[in-house]
Amino acid sequence: MRIVDMARREINAKTDIAFEYEEIKEGRKVVALRFRITKNPRADTPDPLRDDPRLARLVARLTAHGIAEEAARAIVQAHEPELVEWAASDLARRLKGKEKIENPAGWLRKAIEEDWRPQTTLFSQEQAQARENEREAERKRQEHEAKTAE
Repeated sequence: MRIVDMARREINAKTDIAFEYEEIKEGRKVVALRFRITKNPRADTPDPLRDDPRLARLVARLTAHGIAEEAARAIVQAHEPELVEWAASDLARRLKGKEKIENPAGWLRKAIEEDWRPQTTLFSQEQAQARENEREAERKRQEHEAKTAE
């Protein structure tokens, strides 16, 4: 009955109908199946992944790298889209650059779950702040010169 169970899970998850079945046996042998078909209440609930094209694209990118669709949907729902986008782009860049990644799906999942994005160090944050302060000081100096020149 594994085949019927697989079909039931897929139909119940993806359509507006749901079904259950009962095995009718004679002794240990299954001689018939009785199906009960009902309206699927889960299909009426809004699906943010279906409604948001960006999230649907992210699911498609993850499945293209070998992650199962249900796992991809769970990952996209659990993590911020920017992180998922970064990880998928980084994997594509690495594969295009001929880097050997034996299990791209595993690499991608781990990169998302552990957030492998480059982190800015305190030193680089201080440097960026210093550059911003210099630009602001230069802008104020130029404004002051423009006022005194008038």
